[in-house]
Amino acid sequence: MEDIRENMKSFVRNYSLQTYNEDYNVKCDLSYKNYISVNGNREILKRLKNYLKSENIFCDGIFVTEFGSDMRNLHNHILMYCKNEKFYRIKSKIFVFWRKYGYSNIDQYNSSKNYSEYVCKYMNVTNNRNWDFISSL
Repeated sequence: MEDIRENMKSFVRNYSLQTYNEDYNVKCDLSYKNYISVNGNREILKRLKNYLKSENIFCDGIFVTEFGSDMRNLHNHILMYCKNEKFYRIKSKIFVFWRKYGYSNIDQYNSSKNYSEYVCKYMNVTNNRNWDFISSL
């Protein structure tokens, strides 16, 4: 099990570098103010991706969906690559979109902070696939 987790950490850490020859540039934690289903969560993340696309912001990356401590409320951890875009613009667009759904913490990605390991902490712990690529939404 530990080998799988280490492989996932490496995969997540290197996905953007191997796919786009550039590192992630945004990390997001997105939570909801109200209950939402897993399918509803995926739909809203898809809307976010499409909204950014409509604003001419290309984005891809990996998101992990987790249940809160009450095992009811969902939240997402996202490592995002946005091509040729200023961070402040991406942050503003995500914040404006997400405020109707809940709370956001949006930061510039810093590879030295090992956020990819934090994102992986609950990947594939349950039978539900709780992670995916933004591009597959």
